[in-house]
Amino acid sequence: MKNLQLSPEVAAKFTLKHVTPGKHYFNGYGEIDLTTLKLDQADHLVKSGFPFLIENVEKIVIASKNKAVTG
Repeated sequence: MKNLQLSPEVAAKFTLKHVTPGKHYFNGYGEIDLTTLKLDQADHLVKSGFPFLIENVEKIVIASKNKAVTG
């Protein structure tokens, strides 16, 4: 059996909650294959209230700490 997972670009920013990678039908969203989901699609889903993708807060905090402050 194939090891299904999010694409690396999506997995770097989001974690799945209460669902496994693969193709699923989600009420209000239709059929979505989470293994082929692109980052812009994932961003759109999260902004529209999709409850199964959670933004990785730890990675955002680390990235913001590493940014140089200018202004």
